[in-house]
Amino acid sequence: MKSFRSTIILFTILIILILGYLLGNNIWASEDKTIYKLEAQSIAEIEIQTASSKCTFIKNGESWEMTIPKKYRINQELVVMMARRLENFDAIRVLGKKPGNLTQYGLDRPSMTIRFKSFEGNESKLLVGYSTSSNYQYYVMDSESKAVCTVTNNDLDAFKGGKPSEFRDRSILTQGLGSIKCFGIKSGEDKKVELVEYEAGKWLLVEPCKAEVKNNNVNEILSKVATLEIKEFVKDDPEDFNKYGLENPIYTLFVEDENENKRNFYFGMTEDDKKEIYIRTDNEKGVFKISTEDFDPGLVIIDDLINIAPLSIGIGHVSKITVND
Repeated sequence: MKSFRSTIILFTILIILILGYLLGNNIWASEDKTIYKLEAQSIAEIEIQTASSKCTFIKNGESWEMTIPKKYRINQELVVMMARRLENFDAIRVLGKKPGNLTQYGLDRPSMTIRFKSFEGNESKLLVGYSTSSNYQYYVMDSESKAVCTVTNNDLDAFKGGKPSEFRDRSILTQGLGSIKCFGIKSGEDKKVELVEYEAGKWLLVEPCKAEVKNNNVNEILSKVATLEIKEFVKDDPEDFNKYGLENPIYTLFVEDENENKRNFYFGMTEDDKKEIYIRTDNEKGVFKISTEDFDPGLVIIDDLINIAPLSIGIGHVSKITVND
C-alpha cells in the first residue's frame, strides 16, 4: 500500500515538473504568437540576404522598386504580398525567450536574414534557421526579441528564398503596349506572315498575300503571345548573342497596338529537346528562355490560318506548269 502511495506521489511530482518546464519555456500556446504587427503599408524598405544572394526593395510612392542587385522590372504583386506578410506575422509556436544555444535551431548562422524599415525609421531583422523535424516549419527569431518561434513553409514562401529572379516580372508584353492591332512573324530577313485587325476580333492576312483567315485560330495565337512568360533569366548583358542564335534571329515576332506603338521579339535556338527557346526583346539587353509549349513561332503556319489556301502560297519555286484537258 505504501509502495502504491509512493508511486502516486512520485508520478504527481513528475507531472508538476513537466508542466513547469512547458510553461516556463513557453512551449504551450498560452503565449502571444505575434512576431510582427504593423500598420498597413507602413514598410518603406525590405532587404533579403542569403549566403548566395541579396536583394533590396524600396517603396517609391505607390509602387516598389528593386535596387539591389539591379533595377530589374519586378512583379509588384509579389513584393506587396511580402510586405503584407511582415506587417502581420504570427508564429505557430513560441519556444521560449531564453532558448540557449542557437546552433540547434540554425539561428547562429541563419540561412536567410530579412531586414525591413518603416517610414518612421524603425528597423527590424528576422532570422530564418533550420526546418523542423517535420520539414513543414522553420525556426525563426526576431533579433531584438530573442524569442525562437516556428513558422510554416507557406509563411516563408512570400520571401522566395531571397532569389532576385523570383521577384522579376516574367510577362513579355506588359511594357508599352495597348490592344494589339497588327502582328506577324519574320523568318530570317523575309517576312513570313502579317495580320491586321480590321474589326474587333476579326483579322485579315495582308502578307504574303491578302486573304481571309480563321479568326478563332488567330485569336488563339494572339492569346498565347499576350500571356507569354519568361521561364528562365539566362544572361543580363551577354557579350555574344550568337551562342543563343540571337545575333541573327531565326524568328522575329513584331506587334503593333492601336496607338502605333511597335515592339519586336527575337527568337533563337531551342534547347532541351526543343522544349525551350531563347528569346530577347527590343527594349532589354538580356537573354531569356520561354517554353515552346506556351508559344512556338515555328508552328505559326499560313495553312492553319487562312480559310482557303491561295494557289500562290506554299508552292515553292515553280519551274513548269502543265494543264491537261
